[in-house]
Amino acid sequence: MKKLFSLLLAVMMIVTLFAGCAGEPATTPSGDETPSSSNNEGSSSNQGAVTPGDDSETPMYMYWQQSIGTDTWIENPMCGALSLLPNMIFDQLSTIDTTTNTRYWKIAEKIEQSEDLKTLTVTVRDGIKWHDGERLTVDDVVFSFYAAACIPSSNHASFWEGLVGGYEVQQGEAETFEGLSVEGNVITLTFKQPQPTGINDLGNTQIFPKHCFTEGIRWAEFNSQPYWSNPVGTGAYKISEAKYPDYCKLVRNDNYFGEKAGIKNVTFVAYGDSNAASAALISGDLDLGNRQIVKDKTAALSIQSQNGNMEIIDVAGYYYRRFAFRTERDDGTGKEILLNPEVRLAINLLIDEEDIASVYGDAAQPIHVLFSPTDPAYPTHLTREWSDVEEAKRLLNKNGWDYEDVLTIAYYVDDPTTHTMMQYIVQSLEQAGVQAELMYIKESDYGTTPKNFDMLYAGGNAAADYQGIQYLGLTSTQNTWIGDVNRRKDRYDALYNLYDTSVGEARVQYAQELMELNFEDNYFIPLFVLNNVVVYNKNNIYVPNNVFNNEGTSEYKWHEWKMLH
Repeated sequence: MKKLFSLLLAVMMIVTLFAGCAGEPATTPSGDETPSSSNNEGSSSNQGAVTPGDDSETPMYMYWQQSIGTDTWIENPMCGALSLLPNMIFDQLSTIDTTTNTRYWKIAEKIEQSEDLKTLTVTVRDGIKWHDGERLTVDDVVFSFYAAACIPSSNHASFWEGLVGGYEVQQGEAETFEGLSVEGNVITLTFKQPQPTGINDLGNTQIFPKHCFTEGIRWAEFNSQPYWSNPVGTGAYKISEAKYPDYCKLVRNDNYFGEKAGIKNVTFVAYGDSNAASAALISGDLDLGNRQIVKDKTAALSIQSQNGNMEIIDVAGYYYRRFAFRTERDDGTGKEILLNPEVRLAINLLIDEEDIASVYGDAAQPIHVLFSPTDPAYPTHLTREWSDVEEAKRLLNKNGWDYEDVLTIAYYVDDPTTHTMMQYIVQSLEQAGVQAELMYIKESDYGTTPKNFDMLYAGGNAAADYQGIQYLGLTSTQNTWIGDVNRRKDRYDALYNLYDTSVGEARVQYAQELMELNFEDNYFIPLFVLNNVVVYNKNNIYVPNNVFNNEGTSEYKWHEWKMLH
């Protein structure tokens, strides 16, 4: 099986490449709106003069991709964002430049934290207006906090569950957060446990206009509200036209409370797939592409070889992919044998992380733990063979695996590479006689889909606060779905609480110890960490090169971007 996946995917990519090279958007903006092809002759870097600057009417063209598709709505950034469009429309409470550890205050004038790390105080900035001209209020911020806690598939749900009364609101047992109070433009939040990364977690919250949503909205219906067809934000850009499923035009928000965006017009264009988008980069019809188009450095160099105006930015990544076992299904039919750590190890040994990572070239690195290999704290002593079929068979036979049983593997990542990889995983398990079936769940439906599967393929952030570790502890009741609750309480909770209430070197040490336990227990099977590559047309646009230096950066400095003609 070694390298079979790589060969299968190579064949698939060749086929789709030929299909994609001639690909175009389903409908491009007509007339003078058509993305213009740039001259592919080589030119000097744009790091010098950046003229004509603010008044150029020429749009910057970017790739429009969403996990929910581009048929009907703009995706809710609280649930994920595959393009930079939401970052242009919406503001967070704050952003951070992780290359310099500089915090930029946005909708929050400041966020302060108590010495015991249990209380956060948000001062809401005055004088901000929504794109429709209405004034932003504290009510909008509080409304957004409830949305972040309660909407399906929210990336913020576990953070808000820790608020006093947060879990009760999420479960429908209470209507208001006991731990939230408002006085003037100051919001005070009280948590049950210390929040060492609380300022970051809270700062990352996007804020939405309460007046644009139905009064008494059901949170399960939040993402399908008419608002999302033309959402109003406070960001540096506002929507001027959205033609679903083809393109979305933005124009600079000249009433923005911060520094005005340097580029006046931006057009996001939807292409059939990433291969068609890659062809558009080569032809000059797109000005910038990130991981959604450019999978690795090899792909970036190929694009650059065909369009000499393309500049490459290498980005140190921290986004990981992994499997998680789910020993408790919603229908009550979980596999008891998966409670055995030797059985989980056997499944792990049938999955060749190194082979899977090789598909992404130098954009991915295989991992044994939920750390980035570029992190100095990566525990290098935690290592084993990437694949060992004979040992896996021995462990399965020793523990009485039922070879008539079928393992259900769910995933929600929707791209050709992932679909092929999941087929490869099924074949890998078959090496030891383990039968498996796949369950694809559309990401936008994941929150409401019954979780009747045994393993989940998903992603997460392995950056400075080691977010993947949160699922090992039982501080959050959401983490009970992994199962084996009593054993995990005994092995993980005391250590997790030390990790969760520590900062600095102590926090890193506890994170390493938690990873050592998971290395033994295999509740998670870490697969690989994805780095990132960004390419942009230096003949058309000026991009400040530090905004993509680290994937943890959420401050894109739109005021520094420029059109060059």
